[in-house]
Amino acid sequence: MFTTGIRKMKDTTGDARGNVKRLQTGALAATALAVGAGTATAQDDEQVVVSGHHYYPDNDFDVLEQYATSTKNDILATFDDEFADPTDWDAYVIQIDIGGSADALGILFTDQDELDIEAGDSGTFDDSAAFRNDELNLLEVDSGL
Repeated sequence: MFTTGIRKMKDTTGDARGNVKRLQTGALAATALAVGAGTATAQDDEQVVVSGHHYYPDNDFDVLEQYATSTKNDILATFDDEFADPTDWDAYVIQIDIGGSADALGILFTDQDELDIEAGDSGTFDDSAAFRNDELNLLEVDSGL
């Protein structure tokens, strides 16, 4: 009895459901393409990792100081195994110009093999970022460094 009701519903709404299904499939394909493109650009040499809380698109930032190794390792440890080998990474304190009366402080992570950063360097966050890990709210973004 229940199955018959479902068949009748399917028969009378088949075209509408098919159209919705095709739209959903198209939207998923477009989303996958966009995510794939974002991930592909995450391999550029100027890419850095930053928390979503410290990401201000199109805003300038200044590198204030590099964290000491022990502090960097403690910070990276809070991200579970996302940074598998902490010796491959550097961490920096940055000051982000967010406009208004005060700047924001943040942490910037770089792969040691990709960027040579020093205190006093400046960059600008690109207006597009890719998730490195969405559960940990970590982004990969072009830094302009």
